[in-house]
Amino acid sequence: MARVSALCQAAPLPCRPLRGDEFILVCVDLHSADEAVRTADRIRAEIALPIAIDDHADSISASVGIGVWQPGMTADQLVQEADRAMYEEKHRVIEVPEARTPNRDQQGARHS
Repeated sequence: MARVSALCQAAPLPCRPLRGDEFILVCVDLHSADEAVRTADRIRAEIALPIAIDDHADSISASVGIGVWQPGMTADQLVQEADRAMYEEKHRVIEVPEARTPNRDQQGARHS
């Protein structure tokens, strides 16, 4: 978790386990949602780096959910927002990619 915590350029709070294989990293003083997305991209890239285990290297991937605090939000609401975003990303990664066309996009919008 130290490698991931170090990626948060804006003074992170300590990285903490949340449940199971999930953990939470709170970054303060990020100035935009785009900055949060760039931080999440760096976290994914760092996690994907191979890790030496005995005589071979293994790598893993991660789904990252971003919650952006808004005035009046509780800590629980912020975690729920990030958790919801993480599961949406996880669902997108599992789905088989398909070519998008204007008609398909419109049909998908009606079914969602």
